[in-house]
Amino acid sequence: MAPSFTKALRDIDSVINVFCQLECKVSGSLPMQVVWFKNDKELGTDKHKISFVEGSASLEISCLNLNDAGIYTCRATNSAGSKECKGNLTVKEPPSFTAKPDSQDALPGSTVCLKTTFKGTPPLSIKWYKGVEELKTDGSCYIAKQNTESSLELYAVKTSDSGYYVCKVSNTAGALECSANVFVKGLHSFYLYKSNMFLGFLRHTCLLIIFFKSYRTCSIY
Repeated sequence: MAPSFTKALRDIDSVINVFCQLECKVSGSLPMQVVWFKNDKELGTDKHKISFVEGSASLEISCLNLNDAGIYTCRATNSAGSKECKGNLTVKEPPSFTAKPDSQDALPGSTVCLKTTFKGTPPLSIKWYKGVEELKTDGSCYIAKQNTESSLELYAVKTSDSGYYVCKVSNTAGALECSANVFVKGLHSFYLYKSNMFLGFLRHTCLLIIFFKSYRTCSIY
């Protein structure tokens, strides 16, 4: 009896650095020879574990990489004939950052630019957030997106712009995010009357200011 597949290969979507098994089942007269191909090129056992036991043919790849993607063929042959089935293996790379944005201190009114670079199987979705609020390009900020990099520019920053900014990159294989802290140094003005001392705090600094006139306006950066 010529070979026939009772369970054909199926298409598989997977990601890099994981185990993968391609399996099919074949019936027919013994002895039977089973050979595997990738993109019509016969595969050996140097990287792949190939087995054929009790009608079950399998090919195992211990750690997938992007080069493993392709069309796989299992061909079964005996004295009565030959039969083959095919399956497509797609291997994707989840996003990963190659450079993350640096936290920054800024003066009021200045421009802050946060940059990041990344890699992963396209198409990649890139989104920026301040805390949990998604940011969009408007008069106060501009978001640039390219294939493997993105930047967020904040214009004329003020103290309320201080906080954690998050870049989230995702594709069909996964999602990843990184963050940076922006601290806009406060600009404070004080009008003092009948007092010649002021004790204040600016981030990690304690300030003691002594005045020698009854009225004074003071600006601290």
